[in-house]
Amino acid sequence: MLREGRVQQIGTPEDLYDHPQNWHVADFMGYRNLLTGRLASIEGDRARVDLDGLSLTGPPIGAPTVGAEVRVAIRPDDLVAVPPGEPRPDNAIDGTVLVAEYHGSEFSVGVDSPVGLLHVRTPLAPQVGEPLTLTARRERVLVFPAVLGSGAEPARAEASAS
Repeated sequence: MLREGRVQQIGTPEDLYDHPQNWHVADFMGYRNLLTGRLASIEGDRARVDLDGLSLTGPPIGAPTVGAEVRVAIRPDDLVAVPPGEPRPDNAIDGTVLVAEYHGSEFSVGVDSPVGLLHVRTPLAPQVGEPLTLTARRERVLVFPAVLGSGAEPARAEASAS
């Protein structure tokens, strides 16, 4: 995985997909929802990020610093539409459906939210203009430092691609 002529991460396709080492690799591997916020706190494997009045929690990756700008990465298939009437879950984001395209077994949905446009895949059939609450499991909300490392040595996965 290259960025500005520097290798960002070495590993099998599965390693890169499942364990990106920075937000640039995550973006390249399909994390279409990249949000910018400030790291409010870290407690063990829980990083809490403030995003314009919204708070999300996920694992910190790459040693982000409390108070610093971070990038939160969430895949479209990791965002889940909360059915109406269900209790409000952790990592909830409220928005409005902008577009809903039928793709056979699911819908590809664009949701306008306080943190920007979010891309979602869901089996629910949302209607354009209706409110929609989204959530993501904590382990699927990746928190990276916003500034990429020096790139002097790429992050290595346990197994190298051949």
